[in-house]
Amino acid sequence: MEKTILSVLKLIENILGHSIINDPVWSKSIELFLNEELKHAGLKDCTEYMNLLLSNDIKLNQFIHKVLIHKTRWFREDFYLSYLQNIFDTLKQKHVLEVDFNVLSVACSTGQEVYSLGLYLEHIKRKMIKVNYQLTGIDIDVYSLNQAENAMYSLDQFKLIPQEYHCLLKKIEDGNSGSFSIDQEIRKCCDFLRFNIYSDDFKALGKYDLILCRNVLIYFEKSTALKIVENMYNVLNDRGIIVFGSSESMSFTDLGLENIRPNIYQKKIKKIDRSTQDVSKANPTVIANLNKDEQTIPKRKISRIKALTRPEVILIGSSTGGVSVLNHILKEMPNNCPPIVVVQHIEESFASTFAQNLAETAKLKLITENKNFLKPGHLYCSPGDYHIELKNTGSGILFLLSKLSPRKGHRPCIDILFKSATLFAEHTMAIILTGMGQDGADGMESLFTNGAYTMVQDEQSSVVFGMPKEALNRKCVHFCGDIEELRLKIITAIAA
Repeated sequence: MEKTILSVLKLIENILGHSIINDPVWSKSIELFLNEELKHAGLKDCTEYMNLLLSNDIKLNQFIHKVLIHKTRWFREDFYLSYLQNIFDTLKQKHVLEVDFNVLSVACSTGQEVYSLGLYLEHIKRKMIKVNYQLTGIDIDVYSLNQAENAMYSLDQFKLIPQEYHCLLKKIEDGNSGSFSIDQEIRKCCDFLRFNIYSDDFKALGKYDLILCRNVLIYFEKSTALKIVENMYNVLNDRGIIVFGSSESMSFTDLGLENIRPNIYQKKIKKIDRSTQDVSKANPTVIANLNKDEQTIPKRKISRIKALTRPEVILIGSSTGGVSVLNHILKEMPNNCPPIVVVQHIEESFASTFAQNLAETAKLKLITENKNFLKPGHLYCSPGDYHIELKNTGSGILFLLSKLSPRKGHRPCIDILFKSATLFAEHTMAIILTGMGQDGADGMESLFTNGAYTMVQDEQSSVVFGMPKEALNRKCVHFCGDIEELRLKIITAIAA
């Protein structure tokens, strides 16, 4: 194999963590693919092609999409559903009326695994017990995630879904072979995020009662696979379960997991002083409800009264009526102002002018380019039709742009920005201004829970009170005030 081809294979390994070079079948397949790509692109060798991948995110994403294995199907290896059914039967016998259930699907591909479980849980919710479920699918391939977000599938897959769930599907006649979509109530409970299980931090995702990781670890070296499982363990609630695929033969009992059924592992219970417990949670999780008498999960307490300290970063989400508000509250910011990151819902054609005008008003240097570290005295905005995410690299906080599908009808989306800052929430100030809908509330709730200082614009000064009201309803706001009061809070915090 040519040295330059080996370099490309090594690049893929560094990105994905997959063991490719030592897999003769996979490496040969990629080698043949590379040769075809070189001919198609009119490039001389793999060095040129690798430089193209490193300098062009779109090309790199396309390449990742083409070399990955996208094997998934509806209700695949659904043996774990019988285990869940036993849980729900037990809960019903105990007369439990309502439970929370958070699920993570690792390497979710085009979404069939997520929606299969969504169909099952919605069926349980309507027929048996109220399950407040939230499903999160993660994958590194943006093209698969886009399809998952769209939730549209060819009609030839319809017959693969059990009959009892057909009432939750909608057939669509498009003049060709036809397609179907997923019930809107299920889609509202499903999120899809770009995430690299090899290199990204699982703690940014939250906590889960169930993690699905089926036939994923087989593509990694054993040491890497065990590290990934350890990371999943760290975001698993006590008594939470991880379901592995039938192809995975490793044992994970040394990682604090107990093998309770074939391919199903449960997190062992940690002993916690009962005197420190907070048992005020109204809707315990599914797994916790099975053993209420032995529950040992403490709930983190964060007072809604929080001292106003100088933030390392200020995040602002705004929509209808927000442009003029932003220009007022950010007018002539101090020289020592922390970096400010703004998501404004606005037409793409006006995004650039809006950002330039706001930066000029605020006396801050404008940054709209991808992969820049946050710096004091700078304003960071989306250049248009891009989401904004922040990543703490250890060397600083990195400003990232992505073309992930719109969330809640928006790109950029406030929730995506806010949720990306969860890991450094204690050093963050987050603000939601006037706007229609609910964008930002999920992210603000996550930031609030993890120690951020949060504020919203009040009803009297808002053009539309939808977004601030939703955050207030969730009780994740430290301060609610008018435009002048918000500005004063920002200036006071900067000077603290």
